[in-house]
Amino acid sequence: MFTLFTGLWQKFTKKAEHTVLILGLDGSGKTSILNQLEQLLFESHSRSAEKPKPALIIPTIGQNSKLVKTKHADVRLLDLGGGATIRNIWKDYYNEANGIIFVVDGTNVERFPEAIAEITMLMHTISTNNIPFLVFFNKHDQLAFIPSSELRNHFEEIRSTAPKIRFQICSAKTGEGLIDGLSWLVFMMEESKT
Repeated sequence: MFTLFTGLWQKFTKKAEHTVLILGLDGSGKTSILNQLEQLLFESHSRSAEKPKPALIIPTIGQNSKLVKTKHADVRLLDLGGGATIRNIWKDYYNEANGIIFVVDGTNVERFPEAIAEITMLMHTISTNNIPFLVFFNKHDQLAFIPSSELRNHFEEIRSTAPKIRFQICSAKTGEGLIDGLSWLVFMMEESKT
């Protein structure tokens, strides 16, 4: 009887667990977003005295991984390197993904075509019908950030090809937009499970 109650208690109180890939071109701010999300979610959900320390950011060769706890789910964030020669490892992680974050440097219009090509290839390679796709336009805190209307013009075609996609302006430096975007992604991953 005790094990029945224990099992029921765990079933109804256990948080969902999701794996999210953080992808994007090199220099877009993937690792900075990963670290900022860890900081922001720690501040809003933890009572521990040991706050994570900001990490020195160097180009990612391979992957960085962090487990963050949101109100509704535990999310394992996998930040995969974005250099042209390392992007071929992305496909090794697709089967693990419940959601995808693609980070675009919102100040570097010259690399938009390359980012669009990578996003388009991702959408054709994996079934994005049930996988929510969040595109973070990072570096909103910088003066060179491209206006929203111009971002829409460049990336609008992508929106029509994926049923579960959201574009979110953000700043890895200030944290602007990160929680909103991740909250949407967690909600959509929960919806996909039902």
